Amino acid sequence: MTVGANRLRWRRLFAAWVLVACLPLAMARQPSAAPAQPEGNLLVLEATLDQHVLSDSLVAYQHGDQVFLPLGEVARILTIAIRTDPATGSASGYVLEESRGFSLDLAGMVTLNGEARRFAPSLVRVEDDEIYVELGLLQEWLPVNFELDMSTLNLRVRPRERLPLQQRLEREALAGKAAT
Repeated sequence: MTVGANRLRWRRLFAAWVLVACLPLAMARQPSAAPAQPEGNLLVLEATLDQHVLSDSLVAYQHGDQVFLPLGEVARILTIAIRTDPATGSASGYVLEESRGFSLDLAGMVTLNGEARRFAPSLVRVEDDEIYVELGLLQEWLPVNFELDMSTLNLRVRPRERLPLQQRLEREALAGKAAT
């Protein structure tokens, strides 16, 4: 073998060794680069309040016998001032009044009205750029009850306190009556 052929052989062998050595690093990075695939069954719900359709495409997930609702989207359609940040695993804002602060940390802590409460971290998930909260836990945090009819995929919202959304709907109804 010539010296040039021998060098070429060693370079190829070295390049192959580097590829094999770096393969575990590349494989370890691959899943975090790809979006996480949600677990469980995807549900597309119609959310209603009284006779009003709030959303005809509220995405939820069912994991076993638990249903997880999107915190940010639920807050938005109910006009509750909570903003979610799935990238940091947090949410903050307030419920109905600024004095009723809300803060969520996915490590298992929520603060409501200045009172810190623990919850099971398995009841809150980040999926598809949204924070999903188990339905029963979300009812504890927000002044609403949810009635889920799986046969019709309807989520009925039953407020325990007057929501800004209800006030707006009443103003719109009064404006409609005044116009006629």
